[in-house]
Amino acid sequence: MPYADVGGGALYYETMGSGPPVVFIHGHTLDRRLWDDQVGVVSRDFTAVRFDLRGHGKSQAPDGDYTSATFADDIRGLVLHLGPPSVSLVAHSVGTGAAIEYALRHPQDVTSLTLISSGLSGGGPIPSGLQRYIREQRERFEAAGASDEWVDGRVAGMVYQRTPDFERKNQRVRDMVSGWSGASWRIFQGPEQARGRTHRDRIADGEIAAPTLVVVGEHDGGAFQRGANLLTELLPNVSKAVIPDAGHLPPLDNPNAFNEVLMAFLWETRTAAG
Repeated sequence: MPYADVGGGALYYETMGSGPPVVFIHGHTLDRRLWDDQVGVVSRDFTAVRFDLRGHGKSQAPDGDYTSATFADDIRGLVLHLGPPSVSLVAHSVGTGAAIEYALRHPQDVTSLTLISSGLSGGGPIPSGLQRYIREQRERFEAAGASDEWVDGRVAGMVYQRTPDFERKNQRVRDMVSGWSGASWRIFQGPEQARGRTHRDRIADGEIAAPTLVVVGEHDGGAFQRGANLLTELLPNVSKAVIPDAGHLPPLDNPNAFNEVLMAFLWETRTAAG
């Protein structure tokens, strides 16, 4: 199986297709399989790269930090392992923080950004309900691990209830969550970049110029709607897409609509880059 040694552990990855690389970054407690409905489509015209973040899926779960900065360093190691440094990044939820951090650190090597169901460091406090949910889920995991009861609680509500083939999609999410190591709860133990400028500060200062597509599900929660709106206001080269009949997981809830938007954006930025 292909692994990349990124210095802080080994990341499992898969590639498909040929052409300019598109790197997919999943969200918290999920893994590379979030992108099952995307890699085949994207790989017709691009090299689709999907991998498991540290502490997720088949990647190692080393001791140490689980932050956007650490994830960005891991992604850099993976990109350099694969070869061409210039990539398009497609990221979901917690993965968007890593993508933003990567773009801030390596602006010359980011062809485009697609940010799905994103929050924003410095964009305001995490809503109390979401904080409570994170705390309760962490405490239950620490007490019992990935028990069936814990997995049921974590998966509940992740897939949009009215999506076609709900049971199969729900099982896909369950399979991903069941294999999670538990290590990355540490990303929620304190505010990102508490001692320095936040992602919002740096974006507002114009530090990201790459073409960016901001995506949010029509039925996603208010925190993620606000995150999408704020990113759309701050980024200089941005477009926004609202995916109908989707919640927090647009690539899984409504893959056809999501893929259409993503492919149009990837081709637009590829053409503009020459």
